[in-house]
Amino acid sequence: MHSIRLQKHLPYTANQLMDLALDVEVYHQFVPFCERCVIRERFERQGKDVMVAAMTVGVSIFNETFVSRVIADREVKTIRVAGIDGPLKALVNNWQFHERDDGTTDIDFSVSFEFRSRMLSMLASSRVEDVCNRILNAFVDRAHAKLGAPEHGTPEQGAAKTA
Repeated sequence: MHSIRLQKHLPYTANQLMDLALDVEVYHQFVPFCERCVIRERFERQGKDVMVAAMTVGVSIFNETFVSRVIADREVKTIRVAGIDGPLKALVNNWQFHERDDGTTDIDFSVSFEFRSRMLSMLASSRVEDVCNRILNAFVDRAHAKLGAPEHGTPEQGAAKTA
């Protein structure tokens, strides 16, 4: 399994950032390589918002659809994404939103995955950290565009950690 963990600090509330991350139907407008995202099912279970979403990703000649179960727990400010069908043997993506007293939020974004093909794993593993950084930065840009840029500069901080 490959794992990546990214962290950012943003000048928005946890609820605002969760709403942006859960608006999967517009991912094709700003998420790198996302060509389409469709919600197949949406319901509530045990106080959590659950959806099954299909995202089509395209990179060069590679075009695949990933189906995932997304569970949002607004009480503890987390979103958990688990792959249920697609080209990966395993996929788990977690968003954690830690709101500070000043109304800003620390985002902890992690992705763990395993390719079905050893060859694809070797080819893609060197680029995954870059791709994950681009995806998280796309969410940061989306937050600024939808919620407004911070008045006194951008307190974004964060770095990728590969495990």
